Amino acid sequence: MNNVTDEEQQEWPQSHSTQTQAQEDQEQRKPKTEVRAAQSPPFEVYLRLRSFPDKPFHGSRKRVHSELSPLMTRKVRTFAKGVMNTGTLGFGFVLLSPERMAANDTAPVYFSDATYAGSTVNTPPAVGVVIGASNSDYVLAQFGTTATLAQFRVVSSGLRVRYVGTNLNRGGQMIALQEPTHDDLLGYSLTALDAQDQSVRFKVNEKWTYLTYRPVFDSETLFSADPVLGGVRARYLVIAVQAPTGVSGAFEWEAFTNFEFTGQSVDVIETREKTFLQEVETYASQGLTWLVQNAGAAAAGLIAML
Repeated sequence: MNNVTDEEQQEWPQSHSTQTQAQEDQEQRKPKTEVRAAQSPPFEVYLRLRSFPDKPFHGSRKRVHSELSPLMTRKVRTFAKGVMNTGTLGFGFVLLSPERMAANDTAPVYFSDATYAGSTVNTPPAVGVVIGASNSDYVLAQFGTTATLAQFRVVSSGLRVRYVGTNLNRGGQMIALQEPTHDDLLGYSLTALDAQDQSVRFKVNEKWTYLTYRPVFDSETLFSADPVLGGVRARYLVIAVQAPTGVSGAFEWEAFTNFEFTGQSVDVIETREKTFLQEVETYASQGLTWLVQNAGAAAAGLIAML
């Protein structure tokens, strides 16, 4: 006797009655992620971009935000690079504010050198704390809420570090953290960073250790008119190192951020694109000029070939 109700039968796939027990077991073992595959592709892409912003270190410089905007925008990748050293107590760090990378005079990166005598993430004018500058072609004064000034938003951002010292001095551990609420990490010790449930430990090694940005507030997907928020913009991405005391380990670091810029004063076509278009126009003009000047000779040559 069949005890399955009509409602239950309708919920089953039509092929259910012809499946073997092995096939049914295989269906049960399929990953549950297939349920999400039934969602529309655009929605899947939207979820993926909101959850996993593109790595800023590779690929096209013309990345756009997953939150689409009707505004014309200029797509730019900015970066800062340097060498961080652990200090006299074996502690070193690189600290980043992705938003401050929009301008070249906003001190987006703090990092330690070999003279640093502290054991917490610190800021200038502390001895041994150095400022890293963005290579952006904007300055802070070019941003604002008026139509003639620029605004920006972060598309993706990240920090990466690798050991470049001697094998003899290599040792210790690294801790990477994006502060969960994007609060400032100044004053954090290695123990305090390690106490965060989102922090991750890494061995000191010669391969890149990556830390990538993710937005945590809806406001971070909107355009902003102030890269420093009146001077209180937080630095919330950090990679810290604890090496053996008395050993100054050297670490190469790189910070990259992809931006969208908008505003009346913003050129929506990048300089290198304009240069390419100008070259195409020049070559086309030269070709047309040559054709006009040599039309007769070219025609005669074709006739002679017939």
